[in-house]
Amino acid sequence: ESDVTGNILLPAMYGFGFALKKEYRWQFQADYATQLWENFEFLGVKSDLKNSQRVTAGLQFQPKTGYRRNYFANVQYRVGFKYYRTYLELDQNRLNDMSVSFGLGFGVRELSRLNIGVELGQRGTTANNLIKENYARVVLGISLNDTWFQRFRYD
Repeated sequence: ESDVTGNILLPAMYGFGFALKKEYRWQFQADYATQLWENFEFLGVKSDLKNSQRVTAGLQFQPKTGYRRNYFANVQYRVGFKYYRTYLELDQNRLNDMSVSFGLGFGVRELSRLNIGVELGQRGTTANNLIKENYARVVLGISLNDTWFQRFRYD
């Protein structure tokens, strides 16, 4: 309807994280975020959404850096975990999403990488005749980190 006016109050989101790294061999990262969905309003109508929380953690390991004899010594091996307490509550049951992920980062040229990952997870619950969903997700990505603009000393 074109004559309806009002305000939408979007929820604030807060989070923090940290990373630990030793040279280029291994790296650990963790994140926490919460979003205040209980404050959400749409055209003056409050919702019954709940505050959401998300915790993630991941580890990356690379056996060697710059090692030219064995290609797989330069591959980055990754594993991760996610727990997401969603903003939905149905029949007094909070819906959660949990997953684990595995991935590889293959070196291409000097610094660029071809990244492949798989995430296996579970969302929902079977309590009170609700639905639990198992899912798998495949991710393919490219990181371009080569030197793009370089001024040569000698022409």
